[in-house]
Amino acid sequence: MKKLLAIDDSPNMLFYLTKMLDNHFEVTPACDGKEGLQLAQKKQFDAFICDINMPNMNGYDFIRHIRKIKHYETTPFIFLTSEKNTENIEIGKSLGATGWIIKPIKPEKLLGLILKIFDS
Repeated sequence: MKKLLAIDDSPNMLFYLTKMLDNHFEVTPACDGKEGLQLAQKKQFDAFICDINMPNMNGYDFIRHIRKIKHYETTPFIFLTSEKNTENIEIGKSLGATGWIIKPIKPEKLLGLILKIFDS
């Protein structure tokens, strides 16, 4: 089973992501980028789902750090955000994001995107 690291500062969103995806993937939650980075250094993940605006370490800083780790240079990375700004999407892409989902999340859209990423 593929292992996903879900990072969001909202406990409700983390619970929702875990419940939404746990039939298809092993989901590990993290409350911010700092915790996510610590977990990613201890355990191997197949993909990341990450909010942008979080305390301690935001999503942009998290992807900057994670892409410096050799075995995570090309790991699929999906940003979850309420930000619809095209500039923010371009920043995410330039940092190595694979996909982008705008909140509120439609479960079928997120699952479809993750499955598509793993199939490619």
